[in-house]
Amino acid sequence: MYWLKELDPVETLISRPLYALTKDLLSFPAVVYRSGLYRKIRESYMKQTKIGTTKEGVLIYTGFISRILDFCARKNIEVDARLHPLLIKRKKPSYPRGFSPRDFQLLSIDQFFRFGRGVIVAPTGTGKTSLGLTLVSCVDGLESVLWLCHKVSLMRQTAEAAAEFFGNSNVGMLGDGIADTSKFLTIATRQTYEDYADDLGTAHDLVIVDETHHVSSFDGKYAEILRKTYAPYRIGLTATTPTQPEAVLALEALIGPLISQLTIEEGREKGYMADIKISIIKIPTSLSVRDLRKYADVYEHGVVRRLERNRRIVGLVKQHYEKGEAVLIVVNKLAHGDLLYNLCKKENIPTKYVYGITDSESRALAQKKLNEKELCCVIATDVWKEGINIPELNVVINAAGGKSDIATLQSIGRGLRKTSTKDTLIVYDFFDDSHPYLISHFGHRFSLYCEMGWIK
Repeated sequence: MYWLKELDPVETLISRPLYALTKDLLSFPAVVYRSGLYRKIRESYMKQTKIGTTKEGVLIYTGFISRILDFCARKNIEVDARLHPLLIKRKKPSYPRGFSPRDFQLLSIDQFFRFGRGVIVAPTGTGKTSLGLTLVSCVDGLESVLWLCHKVSLMRQTAEAAAEFFGNSNVGMLGDGIADTSKFLTIATRQTYEDYADDLGTAHDLVIVDETHHVSSFDGKYAEILRKTYAPYRIGLTATTPTQPEAVLALEALIGPLISQLTIEEGREKGYMADIKISIIKIPTSLSVRDLRKYADVYEHGVVRRLERNRRIVGLVKQHYEKGEAVLIVVNKLAHGDLLYNLCKKENIPTKYVYGITDSESRALAQKKLNEKELCCVIATDVWKEGINIPELNVVINAAGGKSDIATLQSIGRGLRKTSTKDTLIVYDFFDDSHPYLISHFGHRFSLYCEMGWIK
């Protein structure tokens, strides 16, 4: 009566009684607006994630198999599970000279060989890319591997690392004007791979999705690609797990359950990550900002164009420039980056500004020079919020403010890696008390710092 049959890496058929028993596990809260007599009426409901129905049963995503079986085990419900056997075999991995895998990386790989698919969570700077490449080198018999990235910079950075593991002749890229899909390992941007998904959907044995928190809905581009990709083995790599119910289910459905996690605190205790020193700077109160009503105006005049604030930021950069240290300034608005860049130039501070239209070669060069401290400072928008490793970065200045935990952690993540010459990352943040909006947003960030144990 209760049975499920795995059809392929995307779809699984389950009996109607089993679906009736577990459909709440596979649903998420959603909202619909219906026409009313005088206005539209907002109604909440539970949206089901089933793919469809057949004469035999209900089609669900294969990624949900573990969720259903775990539920049935807890309830002592017998299920006839007709699953495809895991055919992967482990072999001795190949490492670049001087590389030694970390314990958590090896434990994560053990979990992959147990489940065949799933999400691995580890903080920025702890070696997610090398984990993924080590995993690929451990699997015997792979003929073709796809590695999906969200940004060109991450694609190029990953391809460079992959070449050290497998050699240039075995690594191809798909994106940024390059279309080399004939190699053992294809590193692709999600945006370019969209055009190839129909043709290459059955070509790969293993798909790895980097920054996998972008798989956040059943309607997005990643969902479309992963429904067309029939790689039997799937891994997601991320530093941040989703919290929205749909995102949680979509990630599990299309890739798999969480199979391994390393927290920031664990990474720091094991010596993988630099210590964090938070320094809070109080900005003088502005009565003119306090009188503003719209958030956009408050942000424009209280953050972007606040001269006292921007001068203080550049003053901090100058202090660290004189010490020979590397600084990253994080901004949210283009105009803010322009203002800070011009102020840095007036102080003769070697600075680059990286934003949306900056080409990939210029971004990579700025990253390299900042890490080698040929540059003192890079100002960056959210184009550098993910997948950018700057191990020798000494200072992050959060000029953008905001209240998002994920955005704040991503900004700090650029410099979390510990090196032989750096064991501490300094993070500057600003307490702007000129308006309730700014006070509230700072409160969110300060609470995060306390929760992470960075302020005691």
